[in-house]
Amino acid sequence: MPAVAAHVARSTLLVYLALAGSFAASAGCSASSSNDATDPPQGTDTTSPALTACGTSVESINGKSCASSTLHCTVPITCGSFVQQARCTCENDRFTCVDSTGPIPPGHAPRCVDNPAPDEASCPDTMFEAQGKSCGTMGKTCYFQGSVCPERLGIRNLNYCRCTPREDGELAFECTVIPCNPLFADGGT
Repeated sequence: MPAVAAHVARSTLLVYLALAGSFAASAGCSASSSNDATDPPQGTDTTSPALTACGTSVESINGKSCASSTLHCTVPITCGSFVQQARCTCENDRFTCVDSTGPIPPGHAPRCVDNPAPDEASCPDTMFEAQGKSCGTMGKTCYFQGSVCPERLGIRNLNYCRCTPREDGELAFECTVIPCNPLFADGGT
């Protein structure tokens, strides 16, 4: 009798997995599996259902299960009187987030980059002009208007160029374009 119960339990599990895969495919998601037997990183949530949308904070999504590898989120980080951005991406069925200082470990708060001393030199007029251009103050950041994305409800993304050291040790602007979430390219439908 225990063998019959085990067979029924496996059959039921397979039906649930098949239904979940069908639902994910119809929602534009792809199912993937991992044979990695290692424990998830500290701070990851292994009990909640997979997120299908961006959260409003790094803490609410970093390390959490996510439904689609095409899910990319720009999340605001309040840093005193100014706002910075973190980027969270669904990788290997889990959100991983990065702030201006690098990867954010799950369960940890995002970090802010201190505002550099005022730099009186003006920013280039366009990102195209800024990319690779020599600059004098490490950390100086120039902002440029980006796309208005459907998921941000009319709020314009801020693209930026940051003065960083090149391989040769000289300082130059490195530019970043903040893209829209591809899941919302057709209006979220």
